[in-house]
Formats: sequence, C-alpha cells, structure tokens
Amino acid sequence: MIHPSWLFHNFWLKLLSLGLATLLWFTIYIPLQKVSLQKEQRGEPVPEKTTNNPPVKPK
Repeated sequence: MIHPSWLFHNFWLKLLSLGLATLLWFTIYIPLQKVSLQKEQRGEPVPEKTTNNPPVKPK
C-alpha cells in the first residue's frame, strides 16, 4: 500500500509547480486560440492537424 506521505512531502513546492505549469499552458493556449479565431474571421483557412499514419488494426 502506498503511504500518503509522498503527497505531503514538499507539498508547497508541488503546488507551486502545478500553478506554474498551468500558467505556462494558458500563456501558450490563449494566443493560439486568438490567432485561429482571427484567421477564421478573415476567411483564411485554418490548418487542421492530420497524420499520415494508418489506423492500427488488431491482430
């Protein structure tokens, strides 16, 4: 059984790391959404993410 002490050891450092990661994610995500919205409003095509990998077939 896992002891919950791993969560509480350096708890504030873990919480700070989570907060910084969230801030970084929003810092990147929000401007990308704005750019794509501006392209849609101007009528420019917004590239879609496509892959060339075929689907995996189960054996």
